[in-house]
Amino acid sequence: MTTWEVCPSGATAAECALREDWCDFKVEQGSSWFYLPVDHSTENSDYTEQIATYASVVIGGFDGVLYAYQEVLGFGLGMSVARSAQVSNGLSPPSP
Repeated sequence: MTTWEVCPSGATAAECALREDWCDFKVEQGSSWFYLPVDHSTENSDYTEQIATYASVVIGGFDGVLYAYQEVLGFGLGMSVARSAQVSNGLSPPSP
């Protein structure tokens, strides 16, 4: 098995197509770099992912409330007004 660039600079389209047909595997080099401490372990990554998940849930919930604050505020005020109207009319709340 050998490794070469599929379409090096200066190659014709026909040469690139021929090289691509001969390839069994394709590898793409990503541009990501990971800077990890010397004593890094997979356990550290697991904890980091758990914290990220919890933070995402909390921020998502907070974001949902902020997005729907008008509905939350309207419902809260509406229920308070309905409850006070019920009490002022002498109606007692339903018993459990």
